[in-house]
Amino acid sequence: MYKDGRSKLYITLGDTDVTVEEEYTLQDFSAIVGTLGGSIGIFLGWSLLDLTKLAGEAIHKAKEVRRRVAAAASAKIFLTRQAGTDSFE
Repeated sequence: MYKDGRSKLYITLGDTDVTVEEEYTLQDFSAIVGTLGGSIGIFLGWSLLDLTKLAGEAIHKAKEVRRRVAAAASAKIFLTRQAGTDSFE
């Protein structure tokens, strides 16, 4: 304290660093819906393409089996006719 009645007050701050936090949206609702819908569409699209590929392969295999069965039947008919019999046993 000074002689004239005045006094000094010292204030010190322990930490002068200030942390500022700010929030902002990375994606809004419509962007999230669009992203999910696009991903689902891609996966379903690939699935449907795989199904059409499998169906095409099944049809091709069925035609091949039918062709082989017809060829075997015509060969059997030819061989039985050559032997002089018309039976299909």
